[in-house]
Amino acid sequence: MLITFIQTILYIFGGLFSYMILLRLFSESLRFAWHAIVNNKLRTFLSLLGVTIGILAVISVFTIVDSLERNVRDSINKLGSDVLYIQKWPWGPSDGGEYKWWDFMSRPEVDISEMRKLSAKSKKAKAIAFMNSAKRTLKNGNNSIEGVDVFAVSYDWKDIRNFDLTNGRYFTEQEIESGKNQVIVGSNVARALFNNSESYGEIIKIKGEKALVIGVFSVEGEDITGNSLDNSAVVPVTFGQRLMNKRRSDPTIIAKAKVGVSIEEINCDDFIFTKILQGDKSDNIKSVVSWEKRTASGKIRNFSITEKQAIKILEQYKKEEGDFKIDHFFNKERVNKLVDIIYRVTAKSTINEI
Repeated sequence: MLITFIQTILYIFGGLFSYMILLRLFSESLRFAWHAIVNNKLRTFLSLLGVTIGILAVISVFTIVDSLERNVRDSINKLGSDVLYIQKWPWGPSDGGEYKWWDFMSRPEVDISEMRKLSAKSKKAKAIAFMNSAKRTLKNGNNSIEGVDVFAVSYDWKDIRNFDLTNGRYFTEQEIESGKNQVIVGSNVARALFNNSESYGEIIKIKGEKALVIGVFSVEGEDITGNSLDNSAVVPVTFGQRLMNKRRSDPTIIAKAKVGVSIEEINCDDFIFTKILQGDKSDNIKSVVSWEKRTASGKIRNFSITEKQAIKILEQYKKEEGDFKIDHFFNKERVNKLVDIIYRVTAKSTINEI
């Protein structure tokens, strides 16, 4: 019993002695560090400065990255992540990395009548709009501003492009269709023309045409895509026809998908495929495929692809080549394959043109 008591006492004192040694080492380390700081002030300052700069640099990098990410997200939200743009000229090079402008030149321009037909046929698009654009000089008395992006839009543009108005309103559907001389201007345009005074209800001139200002867009600020309405003006599409050259105004059809519908599901390539094959008399578009046939009376008649045949050709093309893309019309191998499919589906002995 006595031996156990002595062992316990020694254990306790041994532990306390170890703690005392650790405490002494710690206090000596603090004194050593403090003396090093006091005796080497320049080195201490430089060390602290280096650590501070490093921390600030890391924080700055994360802040810049977050800001860029937010800017990109806001820019995409303005364009619409669920929006499809249909136009003659693509925004960038093809998959091969080459911008084949010589091929794109042969593409037809889209037309507002095609937008109306897409609106009537599409079941998965929330809104489909038409838009032209051109740079113009806007004037108000002695004040003027050059290089303003003027957009001529159809009524449903408001459901596709996100924007807010500082004052005023958007066009009514009747004003769009009748081509009223009205305009909604960006914040920078309003400031340049009206010197920060109330611009709603004022008259300005665009390419010599008078236009009533019915609204002013809220300040959006610049973004990485340049998609800001601050230096822009928006007019009804029918009024815009008097302000712009159709072929030089980059006509565009814009389609926005319904909620829960992916962008691929509103792709208009299939519609364009069948339209090009069968043609459209209402738009004076000739079918790209025709053939001749001698009747019983000996007369020669011209025939072209029907709607049912165009659908069958599209279905067969998808079976053999996968989904159709507009660029396939500009690929020689794809066109040759399409010619072969047309020949098999229509079972004609001669195809005069394609």
